[in-house]
Amino acid sequence: MIRFLRILLFFIISLSGISKANAQATIAETDKFIFTIQVEAGLEYRLPVNGTSTNFTVEWGDGTTDTYTGDFDPLNDAKVCKHSYASAGLYTIKISGNIDSGKSGFPGLFFSNEVSVSWLYDMQMAVRDVTQWGNSQWTTMERFFTGCRDMNVTATDKPDLTKCTSLRYLFSGCNNLVGPNNLSSV
Repeated sequence: MIRFLRILLFFIISLSGISKANAQATIAETDKFIFTIQVEAGLEYRLPVNGTSTNFTVEWGDGTTDTYTGDFDPLNDAKVCKHSYASAGLYTIKISGNIDSGKSGFPGLFFSNEVSVSWLYDMQMAVRDVTQWGNSQWTTMERFFTGCRDMNVTATDKPDLTKCTSLRYLFSGCNNLVGPNNLSSV
């Protein structure tokens, strides 16, 4: 009987690992929030994420993928998503997860000129282009790209704002913003 229970337990654990891997693989490319950054060699890029109870995955564009869970605060260095790039270049960051601000998934970006952290300016200057909003329902986009002066939006899809409560300062200080042409009817 004990041998049977051990075999059954092994089988259940094995199956749960397979289904978890399959669940990760089923995230469609169209579900991801995608943007491009320009970094200098050796730069540690930090995503200014602000949210609690999060669970999301970041593909950093250099072959590295990290999964983040927990609480994030751009004012607390211990609670910031960080990644170092070995060489300078243009990198495409893809973020997936149940993007539902403040509850689970990816809570969104928080670039804010009101936040006084030394690294934020470099991160704002690195953002170049939003190429896809993804299929998730955003609950806020407040200060997502505040101060990202040299960014553009070439995404052909539109963000799902059916649950969005704020767009305040979304593109504030984006002095050279060319797009987004397709957001006029959002």
